Amino acid sequence: MMDKFVYEVDQTGDRKLESSLRKSMNQWAASVPNHPHKKLGDNIQVEKIYYKPAYPIRLQSQFEERGRHEGHEPFIKQKVPERNLYKLSDFRAWDIELPVVTEFTDSSVNYVVDGSQHVENCFKCDAKGWITCVTCHGAKKLTCPSCRGAGETKCSNCSGGGTVRCNSCSGSGTIRRQVTRSTQVWIPERYDSNGYKIGNTGTYTTQTSYETVNETCSSCSGRGKVRCSSCGGDGKISCQRCGASGKITCGTCSGSGRNTCPACNGHQKLLHYFYVKRDLECTDQKTCVIHSEVFDGFPQFLDEYEQYESNNQFSKLQKRIETGQLPEDNHLNKFIDKFITTAHQETTDIHSLKFQQLDVECIDAWEMHYVFRGKKYIMLFVGSDYTVIPGLSPVYEVSFEFWSRAVGAAKARLYSRSRRLLKKAESIGTFEIQDDLEDALDVVEGKISASYRFGTLIGALLSAFLGGFLSFTYFQNVNYVLDYATFINKEGGWLYDYHPQALTIAFVVIVYLGSRKLFKLWRYYGSAVPGATIRLLLSALSVIVLSALFLTLLVAVNITGITVLLSLALWIAMWVIKIIVFLVVLFIQLVIWIAKAIWWVLKGLIGIFT
Repeated sequence: MMDKFVYEVDQTGDRKLESSLRKSMNQWAASVPNHPHKKLGDNIQVEKIYYKPAYPIRLQSQFEERGRHEGHEPFIKQKVPERNLYKLSDFRAWDIELPVVTEFTDSSVNYVVDGSQHVENCFKCDAKGWITCVTCHGAKKLTCPSCRGAGETKCSNCSGGGTVRCNSCSGSGTIRRQVTRSTQVWIPERYDSNGYKIGNTGTYTTQTSYETVNETCSSCSGRGKVRCSSCGGDGKISCQRCGASGKITCGTCSGSGRNTCPACNGHQKLLHYFYVKRDLECTDQKTCVIHSEVFDGFPQFLDEYEQYESNNQFSKLQKRIETGQLPEDNHLNKFIDKFITTAHQETTDIHSLKFQQLDVECIDAWEMHYVFRGKKYIMLFVGSDYTVIPGLSPVYEVSFEFWSRAVGAAKARLYSRSRRLLKKAESIGTFEIQDDLEDALDVVEGKISASYRFGTLIGALLSAFLGGFLSFTYFQNVNYVLDYATFINKEGGWLYDYHPQALTIAFVVIVYLGSRKLFKLWRYYGSAVPGATIRLLLSALSVIVLSALFLTLLVAVNITGITVLLSLALWIAMWVIKIIVFLVVLFIQLVIWIAKAIWWVLKGLIGIFT
C-alpha cells in the first residue's frame, strides 16, 4: 500500500505488476482496429516502471449574502405581532435567525422579520379596494373595434357594393330561350303517269322550326346585377357586435369602470413588513495535480481524468478551512492553499462564508518505459484495471502513417483513397492527432462532394435544356390524351397556349428537385468511387437517366388529362403577374403625373412673384 500523496515511486522490479501491464497492453492493442501490433505487450522490452499518481482536488465553499428590504401584501386578517421595528436601520440582517444551511446550494429566499409587521390603508387605491379601469378609464364602454364607432359595417353579402350577381341570368344580363318559328311553304303540283295529282300538292303548307335566342333578363334589366337583399342596396348593415350603437362593454372591468386594486387585491388594507433576502451561492474549485512528465506526454489524461477510477485520500468539512492542510513539504499544498486563499478573499461584510469542504482524490497511474523494435516509447496505465493511455506508441505511428499517406493521396487528387486512409487512422483513435484527422476528413469529403455537386449540376443543366426542348415539342405538337381531354389540343382554346409551357416548367422543376436528391445520395453513398472524373460522369449520367424517367412518367400521366391542372395554374399565375405589372406601371405613371403637376404649380408661382 502506497503512502498518501507520493509524487513518484520506482517499481521497475515488480514482476507481477509488469505482467499485469503487459496483459492490459495486449487487450488494448487487440481492441484497436487497422494495425498489425495485436500482441504488442508480448513483443516489448520493459525498461522502467514508475508509479506516478494523480490527485484531483476539489474545494467547495458555501457563501451567504443578506440584504434588508421593505415589502407588503394584502391584509386578510393575518395575525400581526407587536411591532418593535420601525425602520430598516433598527436591525441587522445577520442578527435575524434563519434556517440552518446544511448542504451546498444556490438559492434566493425572502424571510419576513417578526416585529416589523403593521397594517396601513392601501396607498394604491386610498383604501377603496378598486382603481379606475386602466382600459376604459372609467367610461365603462369602448369604441366598437368592428365598426370603429360608426354602428355600421360593410355588408358581407355584397362586399359593400350594394348589388349582387343576378341569379336568373348568372350575371350575364341575358337569358337564353327557345322559340318556335312557323313558315308557309308552297308545294308545287305533281302528277303521276296517268295524269292524276299526287297527294297534297299545289298548296301552301306550314313548316315549324326551333331557335335559341338571347333575351334581356327581366330580373336585372340586362345589368347582370340586382340590389342586395341583405343591405337593401346601401352596402352597409348594422354592426352585430355593438348592436349598431358603436360602443361595446369594456371587457377589462365588465362595464363597471373599475378594476380590483392590484396592490391590496380589493382588501383595502396592506400588511407592511421588513424582510431579509438571503442569497446562497456555492463555489466549486477543481483541478488535477499530475506528474510533470505525465502532463507533458499524455494530454489525454488531463482531458479525461474525471472519467478514471479514483479513491478519496483526504476530506474535511468545517466552517472555515485554513491553508497548510497537508505536511509542509507536500507538493499538493500550493494548489490547495491557492483554492483556499481565493475563497477567503470573496468574504465581505455582506458576503459571508458559511462552511467549506476539501476533498483530495487519488488516481493510481503507472508510467512504463519500453522498447519496441529498437525504439523507445512510454505508456500510461490508470486505475485498478490498468486502463491504457497509449500516448506516442507504435499503434500511434500506424495511425500517423495512415494520415501521412492520406495527405499524399489528397495532394495527388485521389480523394476517395485519402478518405479511406483517414477513416482507418480515425478508427485507431489516437488522441494526439484526433483534431487534425477531423479537419483533414472535412477537407477531403468536401472535395468529394464538390465532384458530385458539379456532376449533378451539369446533368441537371443538360436535362433541363434538352429535356425541356423535347417536352415542349411533344406537348405542343403531339400531346396524346384520352378522348374526354382532347379539348386541350384545340387551337384557340384558353389553355392551349399554356399547356406545353406548364408541362415544360413542371419537368424542369422535377429535374431540379431530383438532382438535389441525387447529390445527397451520391454524397453519402458514393465516397468509394475513385477519381473526380468518374464521380462527375456518374452523377451527371444518373441525373440524365432520372430525368428521362421523369419525362416518360410525365407523358404517361398527361394521357389521363389530369395535367391540365398545371396549365390552369400557369394561366392564373400569368394573370396575377399581369395585374401586378399593370398596377406598378399605373402607380409609376401616377407619381410622374403628380410630380409634373407640382412642378407646373411651382413654375407658375415663380412666374407670378418674379
